[in-house]
Amino acid sequence: MTTPMPHGQNIGSALATGLYEIDPGDFAEAQRELRHQDPLPPLPAKVDPSQLPREVRMRVSAMIAQGAFEPPRLPEIAVQVLRQAEDPKGSAEDMAALIHRDPFLAGRLLAAANSAMFRPRDRGITRLPEAVARMGVRQVRNIILAAAMEQTVYRGRHTALMSELWRASIGAAVGSRLVSSLMRRDPDRAFMLGLLHDVGKPVLAWCMDQVLLQSQQDELDFDQLARPIFHLLHPQVGSLIVTHWNLPKGLATAVLHHHDPAPPEDIKAWARVLRIANLLYECWRDSPEDFDEGGMLHSHTLLVRSFREPHTIQRLLNLYPVSLESLLAG
Repeated sequence: MTTPMPHGQNIGSALATGLYEIDPGDFAEAQRELRHQDPLPPLPAKVDPSQLPREVRMRVSAMIAQGAFEPPRLPEIAVQVLRQAEDPKGSAEDMAALIHRDPFLAGRLLAAANSAMFRPRDRGITRLPEAVARMGVRQVRNIILAAAMEQTVYRGRHTALMSELWRASIGAAVGSRLVSSLMRRDPDRAFMLGLLHDVGKPVLAWCMDQVLLQSQQDELDFDQLARPIFHLLHPQVGSLIVTHWNLPKGLATAVLHHHDPAPPEDIKAWARVLRIANLLYECWRDSPEDFDEGGMLHSHTLLVRSFREPHTIQRLLNLYPVSLESLLAG
């Protein structure tokens, strides 16, 4: 098995590989497979190589349909923070006291509060109550969710892949928040959607490992098999996870349809935000020069059609690298 490198044509990439929109017919077939309740036998010793991706995908789909995988569990403190964020009677002091009980989550929150993303105007923030008060409950909720996912979701034997998927989720979250702010949409909801939209991929990696471990095939290439499986199944699996975590209403639907060529009307704007955010992350990762004056991003069709004023595009391109790098550094 080869290990995916965190750049270029890797299996965590959507725009770089040209695999962004999902064909409606393929999407419908994947949905049918995800409802298949009958157990499937292990892969036979000999399979037509051209059919191998579909054979593996069918067994991964069967695992999911039968509940043979357990959705990742968030740390209990994180679950309580998410619940408290929806309670109108909750206070910043109560939330800070709760987060204080988990050193990892507390550290991540303080690091985020002092990052360029949230721009402390004067001095550094050293106390959790101050961080919660400065950032607001919804932003704190998002940072705690991100830290909890880093702890529990993006783990496993494919270390390089999990690291890249994690960084890509933060890249999409930061990009979605900035783009939404400039579009006068809800930046906190956008951050959460960017963070969650590809959460199905690490779960699919675990399911693929279980299928391949049972296989009698020799020298199966995880990377090659994962590309089409990730592309086709991650929206549905991600939607199942978001639903399982009881996150705010509508997020699961947005995750499910974010790769549709014609998403539902109420998802279209969010799908565009995600597409721009993914473009920003992949250019930051692979071609940082595109953020400079005269780079490809300044005239990219997706940005020009979304932001009529060149100075708005320039502002986005100025803010994105420093915001992302400061958050990743935490």
